[in-house]
Amino acid sequence: MLRDLALGCLEANVDTGRLQIQYKPANGDKPHQLELFLSGHTPARVFAVVWLDDVGAIVPTYVVGNWVRALRRAVLRSSER
Repeated sequence: MLRDLALGCLEANVDTGRLQIQYKPANGDKPHQLELFLSGHTPARVFAVVWLDDVGAIVPTYVVGNWVRALRRAVLRSSER
C-alpha cells in the first residue's frame, strides 16, 4: 500500500513536502527500487522496497513515523485537484 501511494505521488509529481521519493529502475544486475527520505539537515531513509524477479518485493527499510501520514495527505491533496 505505501509503495503504491509513493509511486502514485511520484508519477503525478505531487508535492510531498519534506518527503522525498526516489525511484531507481533496474540496471544490469541491480533490481529496481523505491526509496523515501525525510529531508532535513541530514536526509534519513524511512522506507525502501526492492523488487527481485525470483522473490517479489522486499522491504529492507521501514521506519515508523509521521511520514506515513504526510504521504497519505499528499495523495489526498493531489486527488482533490
